[in-house]
Amino acid sequence: ADRNIRQQQQSGLAQRLMDVAREYQDVQQRSKQRYRQNMERQIRIARPDATREEVEQAVDSNGGSVFSQHINELFNLFQDMQAMLEQQQETIDAIETNVDTAHVNIEDGNKEMTQAITYRKSSRKKAWWICLCVLILLG
Repeated sequence: ADRNIRQQQQSGLAQRLMDVAREYQDVQQRSKQRYRQNMERQIRIARPDATREEVEQAVDSNGGSVFSQHINELFNLFQDMQAMLEQQQETIDAIETNVDTAHVNIEDGNKEMTQAITYRKSSRKKAWWICLCVLILLG
């Protein structure tokens, strides 16, 4: 039960992170587009005789910020982590099931060992009583 709750919480948080990251990418794309339009307009004002290729080259040379690149790298890292978690979830579940089974088996083994010790003590007492009876009968 706890495992399912944790898994649902993890999946929910991962999905929420992915949604926020997608929303950030959308905002970033719109911002880049506006920035590009502003740059084109400024280049056209500064150099009205510039060719389309010159404008494109000037806009591209002033491209994305380092911060945006790092955010994109972080987003890609989270996507990779989510994919790895989804791939390995079955293995994690199997390991957790095996741990639970081992715990139950250990408890059962402890109970059986306690019972075996009790039986061993009881059989020793019976063996002594039989030896005593045999000695009395022979004596």
